[in-house]
Amino acid sequence: MARVTATFNMAHGSVWDKDYIQARNDFKTIRAALAAPADIAKLANPTDAAEVTNAVTCTTILADYENRSLGIQNHILDESYLYDLTHGQLEGDWIALKPLIDAYVGPTRKGDTTYYQFEKLAAAWRSGRSLRTGRRLSVSKGRPR
Repeated sequence: MARVTATFNMAHGSVWDKDYIQARNDFKTIRAALAAPADIAKLANPTDAAEVTNAVTCTTILADYENRSLGIQNHILDESYLYDLTHGQLEGDWIALKPLIDAYVGPTRKGDTTYYQFEKLAAAWRSGRSLRTGRRLSVSKGRPR
């Protein structure tokens, strides 16, 4: 019960956190402004103040997913609750941010663990599996699929 309560508090808190709300809104704007999805990779090496601001926004979103992944793996956060609440958002964010992650670490990684936790979470959830247990995850009963 404590884990579910902590997860609810984390998720509910982000709904009211002005910085998180601003980062999510700015991220939507960044995504909408891209000529091509892969163009987000240029933020790995920003060249002007606007790109630096956008890179910080993307890093904020990436750090949030890293934190969620580690919370799930360490059994601090309830994965089923988060999956129900955010798996669709995670899917879209992963697709949007993957070119940026690749620009940070390169396609082969070679031991680089930058945003590796987000990558593990995205891979598990995209396959409908629990990051922690590998078991099948599903949307709660009573909700449309």
